[in-house]
Amino acid sequence: MSIKVTSAENSKNSFKDPAVILSLLVVGILYANLSVIFNSSIQSFRIPIFPLPESAQDPFQIFGVFSYYETNNSQLTIWGQATNPETGEFYWKQLPSDDYFPFARGDQNSRMWANRQYRLPDHQKHNDAWQFMGRRIKDRYNQLHPKDCLAKVGLQSLTWPRSADGFYAQQTAKGAERHFWIIAE
Repeated sequence: MSIKVTSAENSKNSFKDPAVILSLLVVGILYANLSVIFNSSIQSFRIPIFPLPESAQDPFQIFGVFSYYETNNSQLTIWGQATNPETGEFYWKQLPSDDYFPFARGDQNSRMWANRQYRLPDHQKHNDAWQFMGRRIKDRYNQLHPKDCLAKVGLQSLTWPRSADGFYAQQTAKGAERHFWIIAE
């Protein structure tokens, strides 16, 4: 007695094969990488070569090791405007980034730059993300330090030349380019 297997049953069983599942996974990952790389390079045309939903792009929005070579180091720092209790004057103090973004430097910068909204044409969502983040930082700080409240929160971008001697080796007062902006009042 022989049993004939139809093509529909063959295709149904082929999706249970680990090699087929692995192949589909590899093709999916390659497609998502190509989508993020090529769609961002033609952003001005607003026509995606490899369409992919934004939610599926998020895991692939990382700094590519071989996509470019930076000649500068950069760091984003958080600052809060406080009041000196003795003089009543305002002053800016640096807040520890680890308190608000507890992961490694690359992840901190990615989150603090609000990268998902960074490349949008009007930058409005980028600014909205910064305002939201600034309010959250200010509220959290003021809740934890009720006697030393912040009036404003700002970000400072530092950029300085790279060095073989280490990340911070060339970060000097003269060599660092600084930009500062308020994200919460």
